[in-house]
Parts: sequence; C-alpha cells; structure tokens
Amino acid sequence: MKKSDGFVLLTVLLLIQMYALLGMGALEQVFLEQKLLSAQKHRNRLLFAAESHLRALASSLAEHSALCLISALPAVQLKARPSAWWSTTGCSEKNAFYQVYYVVESLGTDPCAVLPAHTGAASYERLTLFLTPVSDESQKVILQTTVVRAGKTDEHCDTQLHSVDLGPQSWHEL
Repeated sequence: MKKSDGFVLLTVLLLIQMYALLGMGALEQVFLEQKLLSAQKHRNRLLFAAESHLRALASSLAEHSALCLISALPAVQLKARPSAWWSTTGCSEKNAFYQVYYVVESLGTDPCAVLPAHTGAASYERLTLFLTPVSDESQKVILQTTVVRAGKTDEHCDTQLHSVDLGPQSWHEL
C-alpha cells in the first residue's frame, strides 16, 4: 500500500464534510427564508383584515361617530396607546379571528368645499382602527383614514371654492 492512498482518502473525506456543511448552511438559509415569508404572509393578512374593517366602518361612520368620538390626538400619541386604552376608550367589534377597536376624531368643517350632489359644508372626521388577532394579541395593526361627510356650518367661505369627494380618503398605517 502506498502513502498516497491514505492521502486521497483523507482528501475525499474532507471534501465530503465540507459539502455537507455547505448543504446544511443552505438548508438553514431556506428555513430562515421560509420563516420570514410566513411572518410577512401573516402581516399581510392582518393588513388586509384591518383595511377591510376600516372601509366598512368608514362607510357606516354616521352611525358610529357620536359613540366613539374622542378629542383629536396626534398620530404618535394614538400609536403609543396600549391596548387597554383602546378597549376602554374606543368602540369595539370582535369576530372569531380579530378584535377591532376604533375611535373617531372630529377635524372640523370646510365651508368652501363643493360636494357632489350636496349643499353645505364638508365635515372631516378621522377614523383610527386598532386591530389585533384573537390568537396573538402581541401583534397589532393601526390604520387611519379621513372621512368626508356632508355637514352644516354657520361659517361663510372667505376663499376660493374647491371640489371635495365624499367618503373615506386614502388610509395609512401608524
């Protein structure tokens, strides 16, 4: 037996071990990516559910605004509020999957607004929704939109008239 026979065997064993370690590293990377994708998918579901609830609430805001009215707060303060504040201050809805809390803030009226098929001023209200899954209350989504409704005001327009669309405007996440 030659000395080189042992060297070849040792080299092959080292190469096999190196490829095994590379394979394990690649497999670990795949598992990590799968975990991140799963978390992103769950987050997207939460956003979709929150947006759906926000749209439904915005379309029926006239029924809810007086019950859930709070004084206007900066978005930073609303975002920092704990879930206990939302449950005691806001209105709530619950289904098998999500707990939803929401508050309405009056932002005033615009006497210079021209509303389609309405006379009078535009009334602005901000709707903020706090959604958390029933199964995991550590996760949350907070969305906010401004809703324009037909309103009345004693003010007179001192500037140029401008057109305003009724209903919810664009939403954003806090």
